[in-house]
Amino acid sequence: MRPLEPTEFRSWLSAADALTALDIAHGCISCGTEAEFRALFLKMRQLLPFDCGCAVSARHGPRHSVVMLDNVNLSYPAPFIDEYVSRDYFRVDNVMEEALTTCRARYCSEATCGRPPEITALCKDFGISEGYFVGSSSPGPGGGKSLFLFKSRSMKEQPHTAALVELLAPHLHLAFFRAFGRDRLRASAAPFSAREREIMKWLYEGKSSWETSVILGISERTVNFHVYNVLRKLGAANRPQALAMVARSGLLD
Repeated sequence: MRPLEPTEFRSWLSAADALTALDIAHGCISCGTEAEFRALFLKMRQLLPFDCGCAVSARHGPRHSVVMLDNVNLSYPAPFIDEYVSRDYFRVDNVMEEALTTCRARYCSEATCGRPPEITALCKDFGISEGYFVGSSSPGPGGGKSLFLFKSRSMKEQPHTAALVELLAPHLHLAFFRAFGRDRLRASAAPFSAREREIMKWLYEGKSSWETSVILGISERTVNFHVYNVLRKLGAANRPQALAMVARSGLLD
């Protein structure tokens, strides 16, 4: 699928939808509890016509398989989840594996080629065969990976739907890991230098990079270099997310 250009986004995304997407992305920055994450995820229904949603933390297994670590069922039928997990379908589901590997939106339907027929039959039995999977991951070997599932009886394959799912997936990924405590452990374990901690503390106080450089007697370029390193270690997408992660870990106390 070719990525949509910004001008193409504007051509199909209404002002109301744009505000909803921005609200979801912004909410992901401060999301810290399971209840908040569930509310954010379900708010996606204002943009995507999905009935069944699920968030999964996972890692790659041997021979192109997916190993599920945790799953948060937002609105899938519980019997479907029980059946899928008990039969360990994660390990043989090529659609899941592709979404996790590419971090691109993957449309799935009854006609999806190569998917094991028993998985297709299970989805068909529960009427949830149409929809999108999308993967997301944080940089670094310990950054973590997640999958988000949006399924419905009526969802169709459309480029703008896939683009919107991909746009919001990284934000949902960070909110998911933060809400379930994974980023707090990751932030606490990250090897921050004394200078990195000092800079993040001033940024958390509301100082700009330039103000921080004046306070510490270093160049603004050096400040930004340290901030980049912090973002890389945390797997954060931007400064607000990094500051929220570090603050919740207690490293700024």
